[in-house]
Amino acid sequence: MEQQVERVQTVQTSNGTSIAGFVVSLVGLVIYLTPCIGTIPGLLLSVIGFLLSASALRITKSASGDGRGLALAGVICGGIPWLLLFLQVAACRSFLGAF
Repeated sequence: MEQQVERVQTVQTSNGTSIAGFVVSLVGLVIYLTPCIGTIPGLLLSVIGFLLSASALRITKSASGDGRGLALAGVICGGIPWLLLFLQVAACRSFLGAF
C-alpha cells in the first residue's frame, strides 16, 4: 500500500505598506542627513514614510500579517529627522538667547 504525502508550501507574505513606509522613511532620513540636498525634502519624505509606516503598524496589529518589524523601523526612521530638527532648533534658541 502506498501512502500519499501531501506537501504544503507556506509562503511568507509581507505587508507592502510596511515596506513602502520603511523605504520612504529611510530615504527621507538619508536626504535629511545629506547637507547638499536640504532639510525640507528630507522632512517631507520622513512625514510620508512615518504616516505609511504608522498605517502599516495598525494594519499588522489588527490582522495577522507580517511586516510589523519593517513598519516599526519605518516609524523610527521617520521620526529621527523631526527629533534632530527639534534638537537643532532648541540648541539655536539657547545659543542665541545667551547673547
